[in-house]
Amino acid sequence: MSTSQFWKKVGWVLATVGILALDLIPSELTVFIYGLTKQGMLAQVIGLITMAGLVTLIVWLAYRHQVLAKDNISFKRFVLTLVLGFVAITLCSLVGQVVMRLTASTQMINQDAIRSSLRALPVFTLVYTALVAPVIEEIIFRGFIFKKWFPHHDYWALAVSTILFALLHRAFTPGSFITYGGMSLIFGLVYLKNGKNLKYSIGLHLFNNFWALLAMLLLLLH
Repeated sequence: MSTSQFWKKVGWVLATVGILALDLIPSELTVFIYGLTKQGMLAQVIGLITMAGLVTLIVWLAYRHQVLAKDNISFKRFVLTLVLGFVAITLCSLVGQVVMRLTASTQMINQDAIRSSLRALPVFTLVYTALVAPVIEEIIFRGFIFKKWFPHHDYWALAVSTILFALLHRAFTPGSFITYGGMSLIFGLVYLKNGKNLKYSIGLHLFNNFWALLAMLLLLLH
């Protein structure tokens, strides 16, 4: 690797970290305003407006740098990907739960945080978790890491994206790491098996988050 290539790669790593930081702004701002004013509706409206602007910017950047492309998808292949991918993610989750029970560690920090947020800021949390997070996370962990960090080393990209995704979701125990690391591994394999077409992994991520949120809502209602 030449010096110029090295610094270009460093630049992409820093840019990816910057995009990840941008993604945190709407949720942190919403929580801050809610804590300051105790006005849930005001906080959520400001958060949603900020989120819309940042999502537009991140998606535009992804298209501009060819991380997200206007590739066509096969409807039949897309549906099959959703079904098989969701089954695989569910199996990983079950294995993770078994490991958590065996290791006497049932805490899922990320899920606990989402439940708390659903109670205090339901609209913002639903929109962010169900729609925004899957798109942005796939752009970062599949798009930028595969195409900009390791453009010629798919297995390195798969390993690094799996570990970073799990750590971002605060999977610090063996069971939670299996759950989130396995999920990320499946998203990465879906991305690779479909010619690095990000729309397939985004679709699966959206589908998975929808059902996970639905399950959380049903538990909260009961």
